[in-house]
Amino acid sequence: MDVSANLSTFRAKLFSDILLLELKTENTTMPIRYENLFNDPTPNGYINQRFVFTMMRIAQDSTDFTDEEFIEFVKELLLIAKKLVAVWKHKQRYEEIEDALIKIEENNEPIEKLDLQHISYSQDLALEVDEFLVQLKSTLDYLAKFPRAIIGNGFPYLHTFGDKGGAVIKAMKNNLPKKWEKHGIIVKDWLLVDHRPWLEMAIDARDKLNHYKDGGLDDKAFLVAKTTVNGKTQVIVPHWVENLTIREYLNNVWFNLFTLVEQFTVGFLVMRFKEGIGFVHTLKPRDGIISPFIIGPDEIIIPILQAEQIRLQKSKQNEKE
Repeated sequence: MDVSANLSTFRAKLFSDILLLELKTENTTMPIRYENLFNDPTPNGYINQRFVFTMMRIAQDSTDFTDEEFIEFVKELLLIAKKLVAVWKHKQRYEEIEDALIKIEENNEPIEKLDLQHISYSQDLALEVDEFLVQLKSTLDYLAKFPRAIIGNGFPYLHTFGDKGGAVIKAMKNNLPKKWEKHGIIVKDWLLVDHRPWLEMAIDARDKLNHYKDGGLDDKAFLVAKTTVNGKTQVIVPHWVENLTIREYLNNVWFNLFTLVEQFTVGFLVMRFKEGIGFVHTLKPRDGIISPFIIGPDEIIIPILQAEQIRLQKSKQNEKE
């Protein structure tokens, strides 16, 4: 029997790190097959729960995707999820290496009290930062191709994210049908207003490391050592800038990237929403597994949207006061 020729329904559900595919033909239910397509090592299955499962549910329940379009969307979605895993793994590895170095230094005398002062700048930490930034840029390049899986081949094939998202914005300006222009503005605002500053810093840092731009990154920045500061002994760790450690910087960039991927995906999915379906972007803890997007019929979404706008206005007023 040609299962693909008789495929009448396609349902995809995500349980932990396994994609469950249930295939039904017109007359026969085929044996359930488990395919391990995606492993999520993040705490509580963060990528899986907040991004993969959420976007699959939105695509399946709220868009006008055909079965074939949905399958293509899931394939591209999982590729981006794997790139997010790669970014997270290098962040996690950096933290593990730094923790191990701190533990060693805590048992040492302050370096200035040693007769033989051996200063070692961590090559492993430097390499993890390098790979973190490389995978971040690679994630963005994968993301730039995602619109074709959502709105079709009328959107150009972009080789890279280009000019900190400028290539995507240009492609939207020149290729989006008029009926989707207002949705394109949402994506444009997210890219230019919310994400441009950190994108510029992260991509410039990646260029420094990978293209030896402006002399590259200072290897001496990656020092973990016990010393005396203002009369107190402490273990100093690598800093990105004076009041921001590299560990904190990587963590902030990780969550910024994840938020961008979420917003970018929904921004294009909205263009394929069924008639009468809308969304609200709410505030949720950035490290929580609950998605900030609420999707539903307009009669439910509009009151939520109005309440959210009132809340934001009050928040801005409080900030001014």
